[in-house]
Amino acid sequence: MRGVVAGEVLRIALPVVVLLWLAFRHRLWGAWPVLLGAFVVSGGIGALRWYAIYRI
Repeated sequence: MRGVVAGEVLRIALPVVVLLWLAFRHRLWGAWPVLLGAFVVSGGIGALRWYAIYRI
């Protein structure tokens, strides 16, 4: 179970880290509001999925 959790965290965190790096390197600086919104929405959906899985 811990391996699954670690894999899911890595699968979610790695793209976010890459996008943040690109944003801070000014390659995506103009798109940061969209990136932030996408991060909040995807994080919320991910949290709800884990909550639903935990409840089953």
